[in-house]
Amino acid sequence: MNKFTKGILSLGLALSILAGAAGTALADTKTGSLGGRGTSATSTISKYSAYVSTSYTGSGVVSYSTTYKYVNSDLGTGKITRGYGNYASNVSTTIKAPSGYKSVRVDSKHDVVASGQSWHAETAADY
Repeated sequence: MNKFTKGILSLGLALSILAGAAGTALADTKTGSLGGRGTSATSTISKYSAYVSTSYTGSGVVSYSTTYKYVNSDLGTGKITRGYGNYASNVSTTIKAPSGYKSVRVDSKHDVVASGQSWHAETAADY
């Protein structure tokens, strides 16, 4: 197991522990490579929030586009959409449900572009 894979597994474990206080966290992670370097895409959802991350062990443009859906049995449903990209090795966001609402689903698209090549993954998790 290489350092990158160990790092991703450690990140998933840390997120699961952090989300444990709010209930069980569910995650979808995809890994790959681009130009011989590791890529990773993760969507994690817990009872009241979601975490989305795109990582690359090299330097390139990394981005995510995500939609987080939440519900309140009396007030109905809602969603938050976010997107971000930067020349970096990692971009991430944490989205919290409004007070009184609970998580339903997170859907994300992840992209890495470096040296004229690209990598794409889609992740999703339901609570």
